[in-house]
Amino acid sequence: MKSLRTLILRNNKMSGVLPPNMDEFKDLQLLDLSFNNLTGPIPPSLFNSSSLQFLFVGNNSLSGSLPSQKSPVLLNIDLSYNQLSGSLPSWVNTNGLQLNLVANNFAMDDSNRSVLPSGLNCLQRNIPCLSESPYYTFSINCGGKPITASDGTLFVDDTENLGAASYYVSDTKRWAVSNVGTYTSSRNDTYIVSSTHLFDNTLDAELFRLPGFHHLHLDIMVWGFRQEITQ
Repeated sequence: MKSLRTLILRNNKMSGVLPPNMDEFKDLQLLDLSFNNLTGPIPPSLFNSSSLQFLFVGNNSLSGSLPSQKSPVLLNIDLSYNQLSGSLPSWVNTNGLQLNLVANNFAMDDSNRSVLPSGLNCLQRNIPCLSESPYYTFSINCGGKPITASDGTLFVDDTENLGAASYYVSDTKRWAVSNVGTYTSSRNDTYIVSSTHLFDNTLDAELFRLPGFHHLHLDIMVWGFRQEITQ
């Protein structure tokens, strides 16, 4: 078993804590334990593995703080929807790092200001941006560029090509999207499906074009911060 390169035990109702000796899996490159009932802290050994590149442990009940150090090869980390808290280590802003920390309880005070990833302050468990904005009605052209429909409705763009563990908050802070997952066949493909096909006999054919939508294999969540998404 210690020769495994990929271990996926996703959505299995597993409970208990993460084992402290995961660094013994010297060849492990992808570990996915998402959507379970895991509790307790994250063992530092998991972040110091010399081979692990993809770590998905979102949607559990992990607690405590993030490890202070991280292996340079671990560049895809999903820790979303847990109970993690405390200060953020300096490695959260590593170049090339795909990191999803949404829906946790990290401190949003001065202790984290210098390393706080963009938009994360809006996406903690209490969603603080809910209290900052009035109600809006807006529309999104999922996976495409901004388009004004025939009735004058502006569909804002959704062209941010998110990776295996990432999130995006719009400049207006009206909506956000959270991506988690990898392709079964490839880990380097784009996360937006594209096509030149158009539907005929529609008033707004561009809205039905495929580019189009984020790849449905991923776990995607869209927030409207006290706003209504009309389409």
